[in-house]
This record gives sequence, structure tokens and C-alpha cells, in this order.
Amino acid sequence: MWKISLPFQRPYVGNYALYCARGRDGYFVLTQEQTHTEASLNQTKVFLNKLGQDGKLLRRQSINAGFDEWSYLLGVNGDAIAVAGGISDEPDRKGVLGTYVAKFNGQLERTDLVVMRSGAFWTDANAAISVGRLRVAGQFYPNTDDKSGGQNAFAVSEIDFARKRYVFSTYFVQPDGRAHATAFGPDGSAYFVATTPTRLFVAVVSPVGKLTQHFATEKVVCDLTSIGVRGSTIDVIGATCDKPRVSTLASIDVPTQRAVLTRRIAGSISAARVDQKTWAAVVDTGDRGIVLRRDAL
Repeated sequence: MWKISLPFQRPYVGNYALYCARGRDGYFVLTQEQTHTEASLNQTKVFLNKLGQDGKLLRRQSINAGFDEWSYLLGVNGDAIAVAGGISDEPDRKGVLGTYVAKFNGQLERTDLVVMRSGAFWTDANAAISVGRLRVAGQFYPNTDDKSGGQNAFAVSEIDFARKRYVFSTYFVQPDGRAHATAFGPDGSAYFVATTPTRLFVAVVSPVGKLTQHFATEKVVCDLTSIGVRGSTIDVIGATCDKPRVSTLASIDVPTQRAVLTRRIAGSISAARVDQKTWAAVVDTGDRGIVLRRDAL
């Protein structure tokens, strides 16, 4: 067991971890570092850190994709590392927006960088990468003078970053959405769940960009932490609408469009992930402190 604090240097005033992935000979951690605590002045940079199996910091490397950076993907496949996200050419993400994919080898040497200045997906987007293609689901923001046809709406896109072009973009507007979560199914379909004042809103986009499902169902949860896909079922981790709210597992059967609560979870969840037949969460149990729980669905 080990514990480490990842450093930051001036002009940065703080940092926090975004993602962690295991490699062949250690761990890769993606961090985000900030120059100011005030949003209107802040410039954010993304750093890739490599840790040894003993937790020792071996190397760190700036992504250097743009002026203001954020990331929604860290992918590790052997010695090949991919980082994807968005950029802005002004502080507080108010400039010209773009999408980037950066590639590194196991020594954190950058081997490729592709930047497309045609709008960007926001910080909480969900993404998956394969050979030459990036799939992203989340809130998309076009540039105000962008002529590419992008819309200010929730979108699912596939990007051929080798050719710097969008293969498809499917847009839809969530009706008065509050909290939302996304996931990709095993076949590449994108799943979207959002809470509205009275219902749960669900959408499914096929691997070729077709909107195949679009419906509202019973609002069994009011907060969404994570979703996963298991066959034709969307598994949900969130919190009930009770006062006080209670952490819970729920499921949505897509063919019947029916949502049900399946299990209460003791404690307050701060982070969670659903992966096929299991779920894991960081839970504040109160008396026993913060614990990591993992269990079958």
C-alpha cells in the first residue's frame, strides 16, 4: 500500500486528479492544474504523470494542446497513451473552442497531436477511443462564428481525428435537464439519462449515429452519479428523491421503458462507476469513514 501527493509548480496555484489508469510497468495519472482561483482569470493546463508500481513519481509531461485545456479521456493500451479533451484560446474557456487528441509513448514522449478548432465538448463528456476514431457524448459548444454546423446541445459524435473530420454528430435537447450521465454500450451505442423536474429522460444513439430511443420514464432517482449498460438494461447509481436523500442502485429496462429501484446503498456516494456486472463507489459511511465498495449488480 502507498499514498502520494502529485506536485504542482508556479505559476499554478493548485491541482487535482482527473483519471488514473494502469500500464505495463506502473500507473498513469492525468491531472489538471490552475493558475488562478478566480474563474475569469484562470488558465487550466493538463499534465500526464507516470508512477512506478511502488507509487513513486517517475515522470510528468504537459499535454500542451492549447492555451486553456481540459480533458475527458485517458486511454492506456500497453505503451500507447491517448488523452482527449477540449481547449480554449482565452481564460475561463470563453475563447475559440477546439477538440484535441494527444498521443504519448510509455516514456511520456508525445508522438502525435491533432487539434480541431470547430467547437468542443464540455468537461463532463464521456469518451471512448479506438484506432483513428474518437467517440464522445456530452454537452457540445460550437464557436459563435463556426461554419461547421455544430449546435449548442447534447450530442453524440464520432471523430476521425487522423483526417480531422466528424464522421457524424447526433443532437438532441434534454427537456429541462438537471443532472445527467452517459455511457457507451459494448456495441458502441451511446446511452444518456437525465433528471427533469418530474421524470427521467432517456436517449440511445446507435453506433452509426441514429437516435434509436427517446423516452421519459418514472423519476426513481433525483441525483445521478454514474450509469452503465448491461444488455438492454441501463444500471444507475444515484440518490432517491426522499428527504434526506438516500444513495441507491436503480435500473431502466429500455424495451419496456420502465425504471425501478433495485437496492439502497448505506452512506453518501461521492464517485461511482458501473462496469458490466459490477459496481464500485467511494462511500462516506459516517462512523467508519470513507470506504471503497465494490459489489455485483
